Amino acid sequence: MIDTLKMFWPEGSFAVSDDHKLTIQPASYRPSSGEIIGNFQLWKGTDGTKAYCNTPDFQMEVKAIGAETKLLCKLSLPKYGKGDNFSAVSERLAVEKLKDLQKQMNDNGVKADISEAKLSRIDLFKNVFAEHSFKTYSPVFGMLEAKRMKSMAVYGGDCFLWGSTKQQICAYDKVEEMRNKQMDVRKLEGSNVLRFENRLFGAEKIAKVTGGMITGKDFLSGYGTLKNIYHLQMKNNLFRYEPDSIEVLNLSEVEATLTKLKKLFPRKYLFYANRMMGVAGWMRYGKLENVAEIVEKVSGHRQTKKKWLDSQRRSMFFAEGLSGDAITIPVGTLYREISEKVLKVA
Repeated sequence: MIDTLKMFWPEGSFAVSDDHKLTIQPASYRPSSGEIIGNFQLWKGTDGTKAYCNTPDFQMEVKAIGAETKLLCKLSLPKYGKGDNFSAVSERLAVEKLKDLQKQMNDNGVKADISEAKLSRIDLFKNVFAEHSFKTYSPVFGMLEAKRMKSMAVYGGDCFLWGSTKQQICAYDKVEEMRNKQMDVRKLEGSNVLRFENRLFGAEKIAKVTGGMITGKDFLSGYGTLKNIYHLQMKNNLFRYEPDSIEVLNLSEVEATLTKLKKLFPRKYLFYANRMMGVAGWMRYGKLENVAEIVEKVSGHRQTKKKWLDSQRRSMFFAEGLSGDAITIPVGTLYREISEKVLKVA
């Protein structure tokens, strides 16, 4: 349920020992003027731009942010706990690993109490084993709108992102991501795994969404509530519509398109519409029989509906005969599947 976790300790709430194992990044120097750029007191007796320690388990750095020096720490909790970030860690393992993190930080010469850390980022996630490939669901992702979040990017069709400066919701092909990172996916070959992440940025947003989580202590004591928080966020922000209403919304779009084309091409609007859409395009909006009802509504003639439906069924027959597969699955069917799987509380 938790992937990325970022925390920080304000100045005065951590200490760095003399025999620390951090790497100091010195300030830049401009020879022409002798000016030293980006030099700060990181802790007593040590200046530089920042000090850092990167391990396979976590990344830690001491740096000046504004007028204050802070200790920052970032990790993937499941990767730290299990070696990869595919599946979530239990509450017991989360507590155990964060205690171990505190020990590792201390071993590297940085003394800080995990319970006193301030939360600055939490990524909640769920893996969905879907019936179809990720790209099959592209029409669903394309129509979804997250509250107060813009659709920010699509990366090669393998990732959809909705976001703001305080929150992001991301859906992507988890197996493909692992394959790109050259991870072992043999156990997942043939599986369609859609990863849905809800990323919270900043102490204020985290506290608001989680009901008051501010510190590491709050995080550990409230870990068991995060699953319900995730599902509530996904329902309120992304999967707000009931599955049955999706096809109604899609059919209203069909009606608007046909009405516009009819005004432009009174005699040949269906001809141009069919050229634009194709049978696969029409079926995105629902069953052909339901789209046919809209054709009758716009044309005003039942015979027009019958001719159109017969034509589309012939096209579908030949197209499926050539490909050997069902050419398109209605958006409403795809939406119902993934919304039910994402929102299911196991």
